Amino acid sequence: MMKTLILYASKTGVSADIAKRLAEKSGADTKDVRDAGITLEPYEEVVLGGAVYATRLIGPLRRFVKKHAEELSQKKLHIFVCGADMETDLHAVVKKDFPNPIYKQAENIVFVGGELRIEKMGFFSRLIIKMVSKSQEDKESPRILDDVVEALAVKLGKT
Repeated sequence: MMKTLILYASKTGVSADIAKRLAEKSGADTKDVRDAGITLEPYEEVVLGGAVYATRLIGPLRRFVKKHAEELSQKKLHIFVCGADMETDLHAVVKKDFPNPIYKQAENIVFVGGELRIEKMGFFSRLIIKMVSKSQEDKESPRILDDVVEALAVKLGKT
């Protein structure tokens, strides 16, 4: 079985919760990309995860991937994206925000849905959510796609 690390960046806790669920199911280790001293060397497989905000992946994840792109390109990669917009074009987002070799190397790029945790958002985020939700009342409410999370967890650690 491969040694797997799940790296995530989370603003309201949704990405962290998904990373922890994946780790529980697969036996992988988890780390927030903001943690100091992350070393990728002992891992053969890495999962990168974070949320989309205004068509961009969360900043700390983008910066981590850019800084460690060469080392990540030597790993088996998977990417999960979460967000409130259930119609996110995840391939366009990942292709735009990650170096091309990382995008191309990823074996799985999956959208795992999301949740709106209003109580953990800042003032401006809450204001934007209020304005957007009024104009999109007929859209599907965000939810975590449990079947997608489960399917990714099953793939982790396999040779």
